[in-house]
Amino acid sequence: MALKKYKMHMDVTNELLTCKEEVVVVTSNEKISVHRYKTQP
Repeated sequence: MALKKYKMHMDVTNELLTCKEEVVVVTSNEKISVHRYKTQP
């Protein structure tokens, strides 16, 4: 896991298909999905 390997507190990841709409913030305890508001360009 990148968090342990690089001694990070969190990692922000995305998938190529949804990279402009959603990212996932990963910590050692949880994964949080963050979505873009549809009103923003």
